[in-house]
Amino acid sequence: MQVLKMATTWDVYHGATPEIEATVRSEEAFEALRQAIKKMSRQRVRHGGSRIEYSIKLVG
Repeated sequence: MQVLKMATTWDVYHGATPEIEATVRSEEAFEALRQAIKKMSRQRVRHGGSRIEYSIKLVG
């Protein structure tokens, strides 16, 4: 399997452990998951928490 696209937070890119790691096989799933995680992260930050660290890979 080849990684076609990857979305990750800056901290995970630089070595932090992600809270969410996912591997998906379709572009639609990749975008839906990325948007959902970003929305949850913004809500958590608004309520005083830290942002969600994630890593998503689209494989083909």
